[in-house]
Amino acid sequence: MGKVQPAHARRKIDIHNTNQLVDTPTKQHLLSWGLTLFVTAIAALVRWPRLGIPNDVVFDETYYVKDAYALLKNGYEREAVEKANEFLLQGRTDLYETVGSFVAHPPMGKWIIAVGQQLFGLNSFGWRFGVAVMGTLLVLVTTRVAIRLLRSIWFGSLAGFLLAIDGLAIVMSRTALLDGIMATFVMMGVGCLLLDRDRTRSLLSRKLKEDSAFGGRFTWHPWRIGAGIFLG
Repeated sequence: MGKVQPAHARRKIDIHNTNQLVDTPTKQHLLSWGLTLFVTAIAALVRWPRLGIPNDVVFDETYYVKDAYALLKNGYEREAVEKANEFLLQGRTDLYETVGSFVAHPPMGKWIIAVGQQLFGLNSFGWRFGVAVMGTLLVLVTTRVAIRLLRSIWFGSLAGFLLAIDGLAIVMSRTALLDGIMATFVMMGVGCLLLDRDRTRSLLSRKLKEDSAFGGRFTWHPWRIGAGIFLG
């Protein structure tokens, strides 16, 4: 009996005369970015209105809001007084003891919360501002990652839309918690790795088209450095 090969093994690509190593839909950038921005606008519409409501300390905001403000004013987390939540809602800033607090999380997410406090004050809108920015950005990045990963503008946009209207994602974007911030950085790291993949394929394709030696040197990977930064 003859040897049977699967269809994908029988497929031949003239790699020197085509650009099939590169996965970028160059002719549809306008549609791609148009749908991305449309989905991101939907995300903003369900995250930003009435962001300061409830005007209260919600769930684990009790930890991160006070830690963020301590970082902003002192450069390190401090132990909060017993009635710190009540003082927060009154606009008071005498929230801390003289000793440092137990630190369970790295400071980056709390610094993002602190940016909103610096811009808009120590109030519910101020301490949720940075998280809402990151939650909206997460939808944009997820859409771009999905389009590049799935190689489909429509399915990638659908992925972003589903995240834009997801209840948990909305809640995580409207409360001063660290989960949504971390998710955004992780997705940005994944996006950098995909960009590195496509950049490397583009370089390889160019070298092959120029009839240069196969392979070549690909030692400079700036997008991998970006991935390392975003993934910590």
